[in-house]
Amino acid sequence: MIEGNPPMLPKGAIRNVHEHYFGSPQFRGEVARAFREFFGDADSGKDGALAPPDWAASLFNEWFLFDFVLWNGRTPLEDFIARNPLSLPKEALGLYRALQESRTGLFEVKAIALGESLALKELRTGTRFRVREFSATFTLRKGDLFFGRVGKVGDRWELVGSDLVGVPRGTQAVERWTGEGGARLTPKAVYEALTRRTR
Repeated sequence: MIEGNPPMLPKGAIRNVHEHYFGSPQFRGEVARAFREFFGDADSGKDGALAPPDWAASLFNEWFLFDFVLWNGRTPLEDFIARNPLSLPKEALGLYRALQESRTGLFEVKAIALGESLALKELRTGTRFRVREFSATFTLRKGDLFFGRVGKVGDRWELVGSDLVGVPRGTQAVERWTGEGGARLTPKAVYEALTRRTR
């Protein structure tokens, strides 16, 4: 059982960053550019282009926050920390800074403590994590594979970022992502691999 009351990433912390950039007129052009860069010719369905699948929104949000580079050379997370547009206190900004050290990976679920935590193995490095988590403990099963991001919050690991995206074991890209020196695993790479698989 997880005891005590260590720091936790506040509920809605990631959403606050997305809402700032997606809702600010000054970043409207940057969000549109990010959409084109991530989805290519997929758009709202106009002119015969296919609309992106609903599940891809989670991957786009993750990539936009951590990987997309704004006109000023920063990622949105870096820019949010530097400008502090919501005038957050120092302690809150510290939690966002910790997110910059988070790790993406293809994780296998090794054990589940319902309502408390997950034991995970990152398949490329073999690194094991025990992450504090509630909702995903009721939807994941032992042996499941998913793309996600883990981050250190205080002295404990948590699942951070957007929703988890399940990755079927039959996906050819799994070998490329898990082999030594393999392709870099990003939300954009996961989207491209999964959409190729379903075409």
